[in-house]
Amino acid sequence: MIKVIFTFLIAGLMGFCTPGAQAQNLPSGYIGTVNQTATYQYQLYSYSWTAPTTGADYVGLAFRQDPGYWSIGSLSLTAQGSSTNLLNNGNLQYGGSTSQGLQAPADWGVWYQNGTYPAAAGTWYSPGSGWMGSTTGGLGVNTSTSGSWIDGAVGSFDGIYQGFSATAGTTYNFSFYSAGTNSYSDPSIMIGVYAGACSGGVFNCTPANSGFTSLATPQQTQGTGGAPPPPPPSGPTVVSTSTTNQVSTSTSYGNPTTTTTYQTRTVYTTNSAGNQIVQTFTDTVTTTTTPVYTTTTTTPVTTTTWSDGSTTTDNGTPTTSTTTTYQTSSSTTYATTPTSTAPWICCGGSATPFNANSSNVLQVSNFNARTTNDSQVYITQVGDNNNISVDQEGTKNNYAYISNSGSGNNINVQQTGNSSTATNYSYTNVNGSYNSVNVTQTSTGGGKGAFVTVANNNNSVTLTQTDAGSHYAEVGLSGGNKTVNITQSGSANQMASVQLTGNATSLTLQQSGTAQNFYAIQFNCATAGGCAPINVKQGN
Repeated sequence: MIKVIFTFLIAGLMGFCTPGAQAQNLPSGYIGTVNQTATYQYQLYSYSWTAPTTGADYVGLAFRQDPGYWSIGSLSLTAQGSSTNLLNNGNLQYGGSTSQGLQAPADWGVWYQNGTYPAAAGTWYSPGSGWMGSTTGGLGVNTSTSGSWIDGAVGSFDGIYQGFSATAGTTYNFSFYSAGTNSYSDPSIMIGVYAGACSGGVFNCTPANSGFTSLATPQQTQGTGGAPPPPPPSGPTVVSTSTTNQVSTSTSYGNPTTTTTYQTRTVYTTNSAGNQIVQTFTDTVTTTTTPVYTTTTTTPVTTTTWSDGSTTTDNGTPTTSTTTTYQTSSSTTYATTPTSTAPWICCGGSATPFNANSSNVLQVSNFNARTTNDSQVYITQVGDNNNISVDQEGTKNNYAYISNSGSGNNINVQQTGNSSTATNYSYTNVNGSYNSVNVTQTSTGGGKGAFVTVANNNNSVTLTQTDAGSHYAEVGLSGGNKTVNITQSGSANQMASVQLTGNATSLTLQQSGTAQNFYAIQFNCATAGGCAPINVKQGN
């Protein structure tokens, strides 16, 4: 091989003068170098590189072999995780003469180090015509279907490169087979491996590397040697997708409906004659109800992010749902004419004064005459600090009579009946101070009557009547510092008559149930400035 004559021939064709050129180092920007020591042996080399941006990038090789030659082939570029070769004519099968006077592989650009076109520059050899041996490794080098690039550049570097569509953040692996006549020596026997951005697009790529000049772009070598046209550069690929819901609401109103109800209002006042009266008014309440329909529309919106940094949005099929609520407003027209007027008894309650029911009084009076299914208890106690407890249950009629004279006594009466019990009556008469009286009457049937009289100071009375049957309580207390608690509840009438004299009185009366409640309270307060409040609660 006459290396010098061949080099001058190429130099003459390119219009460059090589004599006198000074030896050059490998231009900067390389991602690796080939430090091959074995001679005439094809070895596989691989280099990785991550694209910083999306767009047209390139990979390339720069050769220098002052005393001999390099031979390369079986070039491959794959994205990480893929086995697809992104290079066109990677096995250098196609090539030939170009308009620039080169013997170049199809779809590959040819470059050289700026300002110095080397002697013995590289050239393409068709399949099986290379003179530096062959290998079947990878795509093969110098086989029946694969060509080779043989380069003996002297004093400076030249080589080949190819553009491709890169995606930012993707790591690429560039590999090839090479063999040399001489072992690596920096800088006279080297191969530099390059990757970076293109100017001018994938096919018309000019590497954006100031250390090289392009003799021919990949587009200028397309079709050489009958090479098929390369596929168009791949467009941007999908990096990620995300879907969110776009929600909108609208409101409409239906036809309103109006209803009228009536409610009773009680007013306690004084008439023109100066008498206390209770008046009942019937007020009219008008309620307007309007249905409110809320329609919610949900549209899925899919956002796609592409490898070139752009985004697109697609709207899916919307779905709708409707909920109904009701908007209510009411107004009250207050009556000015009472529907009823009656005397005001103390603190409310019955509009008609009443005494103890005569039939109940008669029953109590005749209780002693009963001889069957009756429980009768008579206790007369004189003295202080005594505990008296009476518990009656389960018989037809229960009657308890307790008379106590003394102080500091605790009196407890418990009368319990059932559906067959006709009456529960108790009579308690206490004269003394610091006494406590507790009367409880419960049964699922029959009437309940309690008569309690307590005289003197610092006494307390607790009276409870519950369950079915009528309830009647007649309580009288005199003296100072007294406490009275009366509870009547159940599904029948409740009547309570309370007479209080003296000062510092606390009275709580609670009546509840499904039937009418009556009470009458007479209270003579002997305290200057007024006595403690009286609390009355009626109704469920």
